[in-house]
Amino acid sequence: MIAARSRAVHPHAMKTAAVLVRSEEAYEAVTTALTSADGLAGRVRLGRLAGADDPWLDDGATDVLVLDIDMGDTGELAALTGVIERFRNRIPVLVTARQPTVEGMRALLRLGIADLIPQPIRRADLLAAVADALAAVRGAQAARRRRGRVVATMKATGGAGATTVAVLLASALARRERNAGRVCLLDLDLQFGSAGFHLDLDSKAGIAELVPAFDRLDGALLRGTMARHGSGLDVLPAPAAVTPLETLTPEMALALIETAASEYEHVVIDLPHAWTAWTRAALGAADTILLVLQATLPALRHARRQVETLREEGLGAVPLVPVLNRFAPRVFGRNPELRDAEKALGCEVRYHLPSDYRAVTEAVEAGAPLFDTGRGRAIVREVRRIAEAVAGTPAAAGDAAEAA
Repeated sequence: MIAARSRAVHPHAMKTAAVLVRSEEAYEAVTTALTSADGLAGRVRLGRLAGADDPWLDDGATDVLVLDIDMGDTGELAALTGVIERFRNRIPVLVTARQPTVEGMRALLRLGIADLIPQPIRRADLLAAVADALAAVRGAQAARRRRGRVVATMKATGGAGATTVAVLLASALARRERNAGRVCLLDLDLQFGSAGFHLDLDSKAGIAELVPAFDRLDGALLRGTMARHGSGLDVLPAPAAVTPLETLTPEMALALIETAASEYEHVVIDLPHAWTAWTRAALGAADTILLVLQATLPALRHARRQVETLREEGLGAVPLVPVLNRFAPRVFGRNPELRDAEKALGCEVRYHLPSDYRAVTEAVEAGAPLFDTGRGRAIVREVRRIAEAVAGTPAAAGDAAEAA
Protein backbone atom coordinates (compact mmCIF):
# COMPACT_ATOMS: atom_id res chain seq x y z
CA MET A 1 0.00 0.00 0.00
CA ILE A 2 1.11 3.60 -0.55
CA ALA A 3 2.54 5.10 2.60
CA ALA A 4 0.86 8.11 4.16
CA ARG A 5 4.00 10.17 3.94
CA SER A 6 3.85 12.74 1.17
CA ARG A 7 4.93 16.23 0.28
CA ALA A 8 3.59 18.92 -2.02
CA VAL A 9 6.15 21.06 -3.82
CA HIS A 10 5.25 24.36 -5.56
CA PRO A 11 1.47 23.76 -5.28
CA HIS A 12 0.68 26.78 -7.47
CA ALA A 13 2.87 25.83 -10.41
CA MET A 14 1.23 25.46 -13.81
CA LYS A 15 2.04 21.75 -14.31
CA THR A 16 1.92 19.01 -11.69
CA ALA A 17 3.94 15.80 -11.44
CA ALA A 18 2.60 13.06 -9.18
CA VAL A 19 5.58 10.99 -8.04
CA LEU A 20 5.63 7.67 -6.18
CA VAL A 21 9.00 6.42 -4.93
CA ARG A 22 10.02 3.36 -2.93
CA SER A 23 13.04 4.59 -0.97
CA GLU A 24 14.01 7.48 1.30
CA GLU A 25 16.92 8.24 -1.01
CA ALA A 26 14.66 8.61 -4.05
CA TYR A 27 12.12 10.58 -1.99
CA GLU A 28 14.70 13.17 -1.01
CA ALA A 29 16.18 13.37 -4.51
CA VAL A 30 12.81 14.00 -6.16
CA THR A 31 11.66 16.47 -3.52
CA THR A 32 14.87 18.47 -3.87
CA ALA A 33 14.70 18.47 -7.65
CA LEU A 34 11.10 19.66 -7.77
CA THR A 35 11.63 22.34 -5.14
CA SER A 36 13.89 24.26 -7.53
CA ALA A 37 11.99 23.48 -10.74
CA ASP A 38 10.36 26.38 -12.57
CA GLY A 39 6.76 25.94 -13.64
CA LEU A 40 6.42 22.45 -12.17
CA ALA A 41 4.61 21.37 -9.03
CA GLY A 42 5.14 18.02 -7.35
CA ARG A 43 3.17 15.64 -5.13
CA VAL A 44 5.74 13.14 -3.87
CA ARG A 45 4.66 9.96 -2.06
CA LEU A 46 6.68 7.20 -0.42
CA GLY A 47 5.40 3.65 -0.92
CA ARG A 48 4.68 0.80 -3.34
CA LEU A 49 2.42 0.76 -6.36
CA ALA A 50 1.33 -2.89 -6.05
CA GLY A 51 -1.98 -3.15 -4.24
CA ALA A 52 -2.40 0.60 -4.08
CA ASP A 53 -5.91 1.98 -4.05
CA ASP A 54 -5.36 5.65 -3.46
CA PRO A 55 -7.26 8.63 -5.00
CA TRP A 56 -3.87 10.32 -5.30
CA LEU A 57 -3.40 8.40 -8.56
CA ASP A 58 -6.66 9.74 -10.01
CA ASP A 59 -6.17 13.37 -9.06
CA GLY A 60 -7.51 15.50 -11.91
CA ALA A 61 -4.71 18.05 -11.44
CA THR A 62 -2.01 15.58 -12.49
CA ASP A 63 -0.15 16.33 -15.72
CA VAL A 64 2.53 13.61 -15.53
CA LEU A 65 3.11 10.48 -13.40
CA VAL A 66 6.50 9.21 -12.21
CA LEU A 67 6.39 5.73 -10.66
CA ASP A 68 9.20 3.83 -8.90
CA ILE A 69 8.79 0.16 -9.86
CA ASP A 70 10.33 -3.10 -8.65
CA MET A 71 10.78 -4.79 -12.01
CA GLY A 72 11.16 -8.20 -10.39
CA ASP A 73 7.73 -7.99 -8.77
CA THR A 74 4.94 -9.26 -11.04
CA GLY A 75 2.37 -7.51 -8.86
CA GLU A 76 4.10 -4.17 -9.44
CA LEU A 77 4.23 -4.72 -13.20
CA ALA A 78 0.54 -5.68 -13.27
CA ALA A 79 -0.32 -2.53 -11.30
CA LEU A 80 1.79 -0.45 -13.70
CA THR A 81 -0.07 -1.94 -16.66
CA GLY A 82 -3.37 -0.94 -15.06
CA VAL A 83 -2.19 2.63 -14.48
CA ILE A 84 -0.96 2.99 -18.06
CA GLU A 85 -4.26 1.72 -19.44
CA ARG A 86 -6.21 4.06 -17.15
CA PHE A 87 -4.32 7.16 -18.22
CA ARG A 88 -3.47 6.24 -21.83
CA ASN A 89 -3.56 9.27 -24.17
CA ARG A 90 -4.31 11.55 -21.18
CA ILE A 91 -1.38 11.53 -18.74
CA PRO A 92 2.16 10.35 -19.63
CA VAL A 93 3.63 7.75 -17.28
CA LEU A 94 7.37 7.75 -16.55
CA VAL A 95 9.08 4.92 -14.67
CA THR A 96 12.15 4.85 -12.47
CA ALA A 97 13.73 1.59 -11.35
CA ARG A 98 16.92 0.23 -9.84
CA GLN A 99 19.20 -1.69 -12.20
CA PRO A 100 16.67 -2.45 -14.94
CA THR A 101 17.66 -5.17 -17.40
CA VAL A 102 17.63 -4.58 -21.14
CA GLU A 103 14.71 -6.96 -21.51
CA GLY A 104 12.93 -5.23 -18.65
CA MET A 105 13.39 -1.85 -20.34
CA ARG A 106 11.96 -3.23 -23.59
CA ALA A 107 8.97 -4.62 -21.71
CA LEU A 108 8.30 -1.22 -20.15
CA LEU A 109 8.51 0.53 -23.50
CA ARG A 110 6.10 -2.00 -25.01
CA LEU A 111 3.66 -1.15 -22.24
CA GLY A 112 3.70 2.44 -23.42
CA ILE A 113 5.68 4.33 -20.77
CA ALA A 114 6.91 7.77 -21.80
CA ASP A 115 10.48 7.30 -20.50
CA LEU A 116 12.68 5.41 -18.03
CA ILE A 117 14.60 7.45 -15.43
CA PRO A 118 17.70 5.72 -14.04
CA GLN A 119 18.50 5.48 -10.32
CA PRO A 120 19.96 7.03 -8.34
CA ILE A 121 17.68 9.83 -9.51
CA ARG A 122 19.50 12.94 -10.67
CA ARG A 123 17.76 16.29 -10.98
CA ALA A 124 18.75 16.83 -14.61
CA ASP A 125 17.50 13.37 -15.67
CA LEU A 126 14.18 13.78 -13.86
CA LEU A 127 13.40 17.28 -15.13
CA ALA A 128 14.48 16.46 -18.70
CA ALA A 129 12.25 13.37 -18.80
CA VAL A 130 9.27 15.28 -17.40
CA ALA A 131 9.80 18.16 -19.82
CA ASP A 132 9.99 15.76 -22.80
CA ALA A 133 6.81 13.97 -21.71
CA LEU A 134 4.90 17.24 -21.33
CA ALA A 135 6.18 18.46 -24.70
CA ALA A 136 4.96 15.23 -26.33
CA VAL A 137 1.51 15.79 -24.83
CA ARG A 138 1.45 19.36 -26.14
CA GLY A 139 2.45 18.08 -29.58
CA ALA A 140 -0.34 15.50 -29.56
CA GLN A 141 -2.86 18.14 -28.50
CA ALA A 142 -1.68 20.47 -31.26
CA ALA A 143 -2.01 17.64 -33.77
CA ARG A 144 -5.59 17.07 -32.64
CA ARG A 145 -6.30 20.77 -33.11
CA ARG A 146 -4.88 20.52 -36.64
CA ARG A 147 -7.25 17.67 -37.46
CA GLY A 148 -7.43 16.96 -41.17
CA ARG A 149 -10.70 16.94 -43.10
CA VAL A 150 -12.52 13.62 -43.31
CA VAL A 151 -14.71 12.66 -46.29
CA ALA A 152 -16.75 9.44 -46.11
CA THR A 153 -18.15 7.92 -49.30
CA MET A 154 -21.29 5.82 -49.00
CA LYS A 155 -23.13 3.82 -51.63
CA ALA A 156 -26.79 4.30 -52.48
CA THR A 157 -26.72 0.76 -53.87
CA GLY A 158 -24.15 -1.89 -54.59
CA GLY A 159 -22.33 -1.20 -57.85
CA ALA A 160 -22.92 2.55 -57.66
CA GLY A 161 -19.26 3.23 -58.35
CA ALA A 162 -18.50 4.67 -54.91
CA THR A 163 -15.06 3.06 -54.76
CA THR A 164 -14.14 4.60 -58.10
CA VAL A 165 -15.30 7.99 -56.83
CA ALA A 166 -13.36 7.56 -53.56
CA VAL A 167 -10.16 6.63 -55.40
CA LEU A 168 -10.51 9.50 -57.86
CA LEU A 169 -11.29 12.01 -55.12
CA ALA A 170 -8.33 10.90 -52.99
CA SER A 171 -6.08 11.04 -56.06
CA ALA A 172 -7.32 14.54 -56.90
CA LEU A 173 -6.68 15.75 -53.35
CA ALA A 174 -3.20 14.21 -53.35
CA ARG A 175 -2.34 16.05 -56.55
CA ARG A 176 -3.63 19.32 -55.10
CA GLU A 177 -1.44 18.99 -52.02
CA ARG A 178 1.68 18.46 -54.17
CA ASN A 179 3.61 16.92 -51.22
CA ALA A 180 3.55 13.16 -50.68
CA GLY A 181 1.96 11.74 -47.57
CA ARG A 182 -0.63 14.45 -46.91
CA VAL A 183 -3.70 12.57 -48.17
CA CYS A 184 -4.85 9.06 -47.33
CA LEU A 185 -7.58 6.69 -48.43
CA LEU A 186 -8.99 4.21 -45.89
CA ASP A 187 -10.66 1.25 -47.58
CA LEU A 188 -13.01 0.06 -44.85
CA ASP A 189 -15.09 -2.18 -47.11
CA LEU A 190 -13.85 -5.23 -45.21
CA GLN A 191 -15.49 -7.79 -47.46
CA PHE A 192 -15.31 -6.40 -50.98
CA GLY A 193 -12.92 -3.46 -50.81
CA SER A 194 -11.02 -2.88 -54.06
CA ALA A 195 -9.29 0.49 -53.73
CA GLY A 196 -5.91 -1.23 -53.73
CA PHE A 197 -6.72 -2.96 -57.02
CA HIS A 198 -7.73 0.36 -58.59
CA LEU A 199 -4.24 1.68 -57.87
CA ASP A 200 -2.30 -1.57 -58.38
CA LEU A 201 -1.20 -1.64 -54.72
CA ASP A 202 -0.30 -4.66 -52.62
CA SER A 203 -3.31 -5.55 -50.46
CA LYS A 204 -1.54 -8.10 -48.26
CA ALA A 205 -0.90 -5.41 -45.66
CA GLY A 206 -3.54 -2.95 -44.58
CA ILE A 207 -6.29 -2.84 -42.05
CA ALA A 208 -5.99 -6.59 -41.38
CA GLU A 209 -2.55 -5.83 -39.91
CA LEU A 210 -3.97 -3.11 -37.65
CA VAL A 211 -6.86 -5.01 -36.07
CA PRO A 212 -4.67 -6.94 -33.56
CA ALA A 213 -2.74 -3.74 -32.73
CA PHE A 214 -5.52 -1.20 -32.15
CA ASP A 215 -4.58 -0.86 -28.46
CA ARG A 216 -1.30 0.74 -29.53
CA LEU A 217 -2.43 2.53 -32.68
CA ASP A 218 -0.63 5.80 -33.34
CA GLY A 219 0.45 7.85 -36.32
CA ALA A 220 3.71 5.98 -36.82
CA LEU A 221 2.01 2.58 -36.82
CA LEU A 222 -0.70 3.77 -39.20
CA ARG A 223 1.75 5.29 -41.68
CA GLY A 224 3.86 2.14 -41.50
CA THR A 225 0.86 0.07 -42.56
CA MET A 226 -0.09 2.29 -45.50
CA ALA A 227 0.71 1.50 -49.12
CA ARG A 228 2.15 4.49 -51.00
CA HIS A 229 0.97 5.24 -54.53
CA GLY A 230 3.23 7.03 -56.97
CA SER A 231 1.03 10.14 -56.80
CA GLY A 232 1.90 10.54 -53.10
CA LEU A 233 -1.43 9.13 -51.93
CA ASP A 234 -1.28 6.75 -48.93
CA VAL A 235 -3.80 3.89 -49.02
CA LEU A 236 -4.91 1.53 -46.26
CA PRO A 237 -6.12 -1.45 -48.33
CA ALA A 238 -9.02 -3.67 -47.36
CA PRO A 239 -8.22 -7.22 -46.21
CA ALA A 240 -7.23 -9.68 -48.93
CA ALA A 241 -9.75 -12.21 -47.55
CA VAL A 242 -13.43 -11.62 -46.87
CA THR A 243 -13.59 -10.36 -43.29
CA PRO A 244 -16.67 -10.23 -41.03
CA LEU A 245 -17.99 -6.68 -40.67
CA GLU A 246 -18.13 -7.10 -36.89
CA THR A 247 -14.32 -7.37 -36.86
CA LEU A 248 -14.34 -3.60 -36.37
CA THR A 249 -16.01 -1.90 -33.42
CA PRO A 250 -17.11 1.74 -33.15
CA GLU A 251 -14.15 2.40 -30.87
CA MET A 252 -11.73 0.92 -33.41
CA ALA A 253 -13.25 2.86 -36.28
CA LEU A 254 -13.08 6.15 -34.40
CA ALA A 255 -9.50 5.51 -33.25
CA LEU A 256 -8.47 4.76 -36.83
CA ILE A 257 -10.18 7.83 -38.29
CA GLU A 258 -8.95 10.23 -35.61
CA THR A 259 -5.39 8.91 -35.90
CA ALA A 260 -5.53 9.33 -39.67
CA ALA A 261 -6.98 12.84 -39.31
CA SER A 262 -4.15 13.80 -36.96
CA GLU A 263 -1.58 12.62 -39.52
CA TYR A 264 -3.07 13.71 -42.85
CA GLU A 265 -4.52 16.88 -44.32
CA HIS A 266 -7.32 14.92 -45.99
CA VAL A 267 -8.77 11.50 -45.17
CA VAL A 268 -11.09 9.77 -47.65
CA ILE A 269 -13.02 6.72 -46.40
CA ASP A 270 -14.63 4.08 -48.60
CA LEU A 271 -17.39 2.41 -46.56
CA PRO A 272 -19.22 -0.87 -47.17
CA HIS A 273 -22.80 -0.96 -48.40
CA ALA A 274 -24.10 -1.84 -44.94
CA TRP A 275 -25.21 -0.10 -41.77
CA THR A 276 -23.38 -1.26 -38.63
CA ALA A 277 -22.55 0.38 -35.32
CA TRP A 278 -19.05 1.19 -36.54
CA THR A 279 -20.10 2.53 -39.97
CA ARG A 280 -22.48 4.85 -38.14
CA ALA A 281 -19.58 5.99 -35.95
CA ALA A 282 -17.41 6.53 -39.04
CA LEU A 283 -20.08 8.64 -40.71
CA GLY A 284 -20.46 10.67 -37.54
CA ALA A 285 -16.72 11.41 -37.54
CA ALA A 286 -16.81 12.73 -41.11
CA ASP A 287 -16.77 16.39 -42.09
CA THR A 288 -18.54 15.55 -45.35
CA ILE A 289 -20.48 12.54 -46.62
CA LEU A 290 -20.48 11.77 -50.35
CA LEU A 291 -23.55 9.77 -51.35
CA VAL A 292 -22.80 8.09 -54.69
CA LEU A 293 -25.86 7.11 -56.69
CA GLN A 294 -27.11 6.43 -60.20
CA ALA A 295 -30.28 7.74 -61.84
CA THR A 296 -32.12 4.42 -61.99
CA LEU A 297 -35.42 4.04 -60.17
CA PRO A 298 -34.18 1.38 -57.70
CA ALA A 299 -31.00 3.38 -57.01
CA LEU A 300 -32.96 6.57 -56.37
CA ARG A 301 -35.26 4.77 -53.95
CA HIS A 302 -32.29 3.34 -52.07
CA ALA A 303 -30.59 6.74 -52.06
CA ARG A 304 -33.71 8.24 -50.50
CA ARG A 305 -33.63 5.52 -47.84
CA GLN A 306 -29.99 6.29 -47.11
CA VAL A 307 -30.80 9.98 -46.61
CA GLU A 308 -33.69 9.10 -44.29
CA THR A 309 -31.49 6.70 -42.33
CA LEU A 310 -28.82 9.37 -41.89
CA ARG A 311 -31.44 11.62 -40.31
CA GLU A 312 -32.84 8.84 -38.14
CA GLU A 313 -29.34 8.05 -36.89
CA GLY A 314 -28.79 11.67 -35.86
CA LEU A 315 -26.39 12.37 -38.72
CA GLY A 316 -28.52 14.92 -40.53
CA ALA A 317 -26.17 17.73 -39.51
CA VAL A 318 -23.18 16.21 -41.33
CA PRO A 319 -22.94 17.95 -44.74
CA LEU A 320 -24.21 15.58 -47.45
CA VAL A 321 -22.92 15.86 -51.02
CA PRO A 322 -24.81 13.70 -53.55
CA VAL A 323 -22.76 12.60 -56.55
CA LEU A 324 -24.66 11.33 -59.57
CA ASN A 325 -22.47 8.74 -61.26
CA ARG A 326 -22.63 7.47 -64.87
CA PHE A 327 -24.64 10.49 -65.88
CA ALA A 328 -25.61 11.14 -69.53
CA PRO A 329 -26.09 14.92 -69.89
CA ARG A 330 -28.32 16.43 -72.54
CA VAL A 331 -27.04 19.01 -74.97
CA PHE A 332 -30.18 21.15 -74.57
CA GLY A 333 -32.41 21.51 -71.53
CA ARG A 334 -32.24 20.05 -68.07
CA ASN A 335 -31.82 16.29 -67.90
CA PRO A 336 -34.90 14.50 -66.49
CA GLU A 337 -32.59 12.03 -64.68
CA LEU A 338 -31.11 14.95 -62.74
CA ARG A 339 -34.59 16.23 -61.86
CA ASP A 340 -35.58 12.76 -60.67
CA ALA A 341 -32.47 12.52 -58.48
CA GLU A 342 -33.07 15.91 -56.88
CA LYS A 343 -36.73 15.12 -56.30
CA ALA A 344 -35.87 11.79 -54.66
CA LEU A 345 -33.21 13.28 -52.40
CA GLY A 346 -34.96 16.55 -51.66
CA CYS A 347 -31.83 18.58 -52.39
CA GLU A 348 -29.74 19.91 -55.28
CA VAL A 349 -27.37 17.48 -56.97
CA ARG A 350 -24.45 19.65 -58.06
CA TYR A 351 -21.95 16.99 -59.13
CA HIS A 352 -22.51 14.63 -62.05
CA LEU A 353 -19.83 12.23 -63.26
CA PRO A 354 -20.45 11.53 -66.94
CA SER A 355 -20.75 7.97 -68.11
CA ASP A 356 -17.49 6.73 -69.67
CA TYR A 357 -17.45 3.03 -68.94
CA ARG A 358 -14.57 2.25 -71.26
CA ALA A 359 -12.21 4.86 -69.82
CA VAL A 360 -12.96 3.86 -66.22
CA THR A 361 -12.65 0.14 -66.95
CA GLU A 362 -9.32 0.56 -68.73
CA ALA A 363 -7.99 2.62 -65.82
CA VAL A 364 -9.02 0.01 -63.24
CA GLU A 365 -7.52 -2.81 -65.29
CA ALA A 366 -4.30 -0.81 -65.64
CA GLY A 367 -4.22 -0.10 -61.89
CA ALA A 368 -3.99 3.64 -62.54
CA PRO A 369 -6.37 6.53 -61.81
CA LEU A 370 -7.83 8.42 -64.75
CA PHE A 371 -5.42 11.28 -64.00
CA ASP A 372 -2.60 9.09 -65.36
CA THR A 373 -4.31 7.54 -68.38
CA GLY A 374 -5.24 10.63 -70.39
CA ARG A 375 -8.78 9.30 -70.74
CA GLY A 376 -12.05 10.38 -69.14
CA ARG A 377 -11.23 14.08 -69.06
CA ALA A 378 -14.83 15.08 -68.31
CA ILE A 379 -14.85 12.80 -65.27
CA VAL A 380 -11.51 14.22 -64.12
CA ARG A 381 -12.82 17.79 -64.36
CA GLU A 382 -15.89 16.97 -62.27
CA VAL A 383 -13.85 15.12 -59.65
CA ARG A 384 -11.62 18.17 -59.34
CA ARG A 385 -14.73 20.25 -58.64
CA ILE A 386 -15.69 17.86 -55.85
CA ALA A 387 -12.14 18.06 -54.46
CA GLU A 388 -12.37 21.86 -54.41
CA ALA A 389 -15.63 21.65 -52.48
CA VAL A 390 -14.48 19.20 -49.81
CA ALA A 391 -11.08 20.90 -49.43
CA GLY A 392 -12.69 24.31 -49.06
CA THR A 393 -10.13 26.04 -51.29
CA PRO A 394 -9.96 26.74 -55.04
CA ALA A 395 -7.87 24.51 -57.28
CA ALA A 396 -4.28 25.46 -57.87
CA ALA A 397 -3.58 27.24 -61.13
CA GLY A 398 -1.66 24.25 -62.48
CA ASP A 399 -4.51 21.90 -61.74
CA ALA A 400 -7.01 24.19 -63.39
CA ALA A 401 -4.88 24.46 -66.48
CA GLU A 402 -4.37 20.72 -66.66
CA ALA A 403 -8.11 20.11 -66.36
CA ALA A 404 -8.99 22.60 -69.12
